[in-house]
Amino acid sequence: MNTQLIIEILAAITLLLSAIYANKRHILTWPTSIISCVLYTICFVNKEIYANAFIQLIFVYQSIIGWKNWKLEKSNIIQNIKKFKDRELVLYSVLLILAYFVLQSTFNQLPWFRINGLDLFSSLVYLLATYLLINKILDSWYLFIFMDVIYIGYFFSEKLYVSSILYIILLINAIISLRNWNKQYKKI
Repeated sequence: MNTQLIIEILAAITLLLSAIYANKRHILTWPTSIISCVLYTICFVNKEIYANAFIQLIFVYQSIIGWKNWKLEKSNIIQNIKKFKDRELVLYSVLLILAYFVLQSTFNQLPWFRINGLDLFSSLVYLLATYLLINKILDSWYLFIFMDVIYIGYFFSEKLYVSSILYIILLINAIISLRNWNKQYKKI
């Protein structure tokens, strides 16, 4: 087995663990996410997918913030689940669109950092979904479901088959997580 495949398998396993922990609103969501992101950074650099490697570093930062936030709230996990307010949905949508256009024009000025539109959009949505998860917003799972579908195809097209299979499993986990978080939210 080659080194690249071993790194991808380890990245996939730790990402799956992180998603399972997120479903249960467990603090281990974040350290397993950090390990996965570091491994995926190595995987993407080896495949010369530099934009995705860079985005993994942002996920590491988000995971550190999530770890800190969830650690502070661990005594009251269920009551911390929230839902989007309409104005927040509009605000995040506008910010997402603005970020997309700014980054698309910026990244395309760097020849070694080219990123296609779908990849940039999906990365931005995933960053937003992670931000919402950090803040225990139920709606994060809708974004994860949407993005998992996109990433299944993306990883398959990049010949990262282990990760493509992983995102099928993550899609199932996101659907289950949405259901579980929604049940807990309704109890509040």
